[in-house]
Amino acid sequence: MKKLVMILVSVFTLSSVAFSQERTRPSAEDMAKKQTERMAEKLSLTNDQKAKIETINLKYAKQHEASRNSQKSEKDAMRAEMKKVKEAKDAELKAVLTDEQYTKYQQDRPEKRDKGKGVHNPE
Repeated sequence: MKKLVMILVSVFTLSSVAFSQERTRPSAEDMAKKQTERMAEKLSLTNDQKAKIETINLKYAKQHEASRNSQKSEKDAMRAEMKKVKEAKDAELKAVLTDEQYTKYQQDRPEKRDKGKGVHNPE
C-alpha cells in the first residue's frame, strides 16, 4: 500500500511539473515552412508556386506573431485584426493558386475543418 501511495504521489508531482512548464511556440519561419509543406502536399504545388506560397506564408506568420505578441488588452480587436490579416493572405494565395487548388485549400483550412468544435472559431 505504501508503494502504491508513493507511486501515485510521484506521478502526480511529475505531471504537475510537466504542465507547469511554459509551452514554447514555433517561430514564424518554422510555422510558414510547415504550412507550406502541408499545402504543397495537399495541393500538388509546382516549385514556383511553392516558393511564392512560402514567401506569403512567412509574411503572414510574422504578422500573426507580431499581433499575438502585442500587448492588446481587448480580444475582439485582436480577432478583427487577425481576420483582416487572414483575408489579405487568402487574396494573395488566390492569385498564385489555380481555382481548383484554391477551392481545395479553402475546404481544408483548420477553421473549416474544426467548425463547431470551438477551435479557431471566433464567431
